[in-house]
Amino acid sequence: TLVTPWHGSTGHDRLVGYTQAREKAQLPIDSAWIIKNEFEQDGLEFGYTGTLELFRSHPEITALFVMSERVAIGVKHALHQLGLAIPGRVSLIACDDAPEASYLNPPLTVMRIPNRKLGYTAARWVHQMITTKRTTELPREPWMRGELVIRDSTASPNVTP
Repeated sequence: TLVTPWHGSTGHDRLVGYTQAREKAQLPIDSAWIIKNEFEQDGLEFGYTGTLELFRSHPEITALFVMSERVAIGVKHALHQLGLAIPGRVSLIACDDAPEASYLNPPLTVMRIPNRKLGYTAARWVHQMITTKRTTELPREPWMRGELVIRDSTASPNVTP
């Protein structure tokens, strides 16, 4: 299941990546399991209200993939109120790797994306285009891929709700 901001290119791109990964793994995509932040709520509030809404209609869900650690904190609060243990009943994974992610209880599993280094590389690429007056190919380096950092917020699925 995915909890994502719908506005902005980052949320959209992450939704596309999620969809492509499920298709590649030949896993079905249920649009009812994708909660979108169409009203641009704060990440904490969105994670909280979106999770409550999702579990009211789909209590069978065993894992959530969310777009940021702020959303994950709201999700954690909702799951706690619902009495659903992380990771015993629901696994939780977020994008990015804010410093506080490893200090949450349980520590948050994340898809680490090298945002700072990507930004620096993009700035260098744009500068090179401006100074050389020609379009160069986008840089593609192995380090540009995300890295899954497994912590204690994920476990094997528990099929008994």
